[in-house]
This record gives sequence, C-alpha cells and structure tokens, in this order.
Amino acid sequence: MVSLHLSLSLLALLPLLTAAAPPPTLIFVENFDGPNVAGWTLGPEWEIGRVRTKSGHGHGNPDPERDHTGREGNGVAGVRIGGNAGSSPHSEPFWLTSPVIPVTGARQVTLHFERWLNSDQAPYMTNSVEVWNGTRWETVWQAERGERLEDSSWTHQSYDITPHQNAALRVRFGFSRQPGAFVGSSWNLDDVRVEAIHDMKASADAPWMWWGAAILAGLAFLPFRSSR
Repeated sequence: MVSLHLSLSLLALLPLLTAAAPPPTLIFVENFDGPNVAGWTLGPEWEIGRVRTKSGHGHGNPDPERDHTGREGNGVAGVRIGGNAGSSPHSEPFWLTSPVIPVTGARQVTLHFERWLNSDQAPYMTNSVEVWNGTRWETVWQAERGERLEDSSWTHQSYDITPHQNAALRVRFGFSRQPGAFVGSSWNLDDVRVEAIHDMKASADAPWMWWGAAILAGLAFLPFRSSR
C-alpha cells in the first residue's frame, strides 16, 4: 500500500515537475553541410566547405579528416580549410560572423559548437568568440596569454550567453596574428547551435493545474496516514 500511495503522489506531482523544468528550445543550428544559405559573413581567410587535410603546419595538428556531424556533406567552417592561417600579421581579427539569431525573454540561452583549433599562444595569435548584445560586441571566450591550442579531435564548447540575448543577437569567431607567430591550421567549426530555455507560459488554466496536482498529491497520502 505504501508504494502504491507514493506512486500516486508522484504521478500527481508530475505536471509540476515537468512545468518547472521545460526542455531547451533549439533557436539556431548550422552544420555547414551545404551552401551558405544561412548568410554567414566570411572575413579574410575564412571558408565554408568540405573538410580537407594538409601538412605544413609548424605548430599543433592539421585540419580534421572528417567533420563532426558525420553526414555526407562533411562540411565545416574554417580558416583556409585544408591549409594554414596566413603568415601576414594583422592586429585586427579576421571574423566569421553568424546571421542574426533573435532570442529574447529566455531564462537561459546557451551557445554550443564543436571546435578543432590549432594556434600559437597569445599574444602572437589571439583567438576569441564574441556575441552582439544589441549595442556592442561582448567577449564570451578568449584564449589566455601563453595558452597554446592543440586540438587533435573535435571538442565540444558551450557558453552561457543569457545576459546578451536580444532581437539582433549574432555570434562571431575570430583570430589575429602578430609577427613571429608559428604557422598553424587555425580554426575549424561545426554544429554551431543556440538553445534557449523559456519559463512556462502563463495561462488561465495554469493555476488550476498547480492546485489540482497539489490536491491529488495530498489525497494520495490520506489512506496511508489513516492506516497508521
């Protein structure tokens, strides 16, 4: 009987539990397996296309042989796919910039992407990820000084960008190079996505659902209490 009453009470509470933890909503996804129909803006040296590998790098590892998605398209966004970042110094970063990804009113917004990045350390080469907050670009990640990046496999990256959500949200990935930097294969990106968690929408039925579930949970325990 005890297990029966507990089961009934848990079933009664199920609407409350599911309402309190809504699943994330996929706002944007890009796997780079075809033409640039989404409208990414490609700065110097950035490409979108099928993976290619090539030697000749002086630091870290070459570009990947396969994309992360694992489908027929085998596409990535990268810096000179199948080659290495250019040797000419540039203090202003070269950016790959997403189209607008509107998201507002969310409890939580998370940026996810798969990274294969090989680069000399800062300040010789800087690597960063930024988001547009509606007014200015905000850095959500930047390689630390002295940190060498030597990815030999796809690595999942995720960043909380909740404070920056807005109707004109954009994401960009960039790198800059100073004189004396080692040659590296630089950025490869795949499966970029933005997810949001919204609170349960209020409705006229919502209060009744909460009260009803609570009453059912209490009733489920009544026979158990009276038997003691």
